[in-house]
Amino acid sequence: MTHQIKTTVVGSYPVPAWLAAAPSEQALTDATRVVLHTQEQAGIDLVCDGEMYRFDV
Repeated sequence: MTHQIKTTVVGSYPVPAWLAAAPSEQALTDATRVVLHTQEQAGIDLVCDGEMYRFDV
């Protein structure tokens, strides 16, 4: 029997310069999508939002 270990990410991602330069709800949504896509491409099993919503807009 083979058991697999699930992978995830803990903590916040750095706020992209383009989000800090022109913060908006749409930019925040876009930044979150980028984080999720990056984790999916890396093969992370349990993705998270990278805590982008901790950034005040």
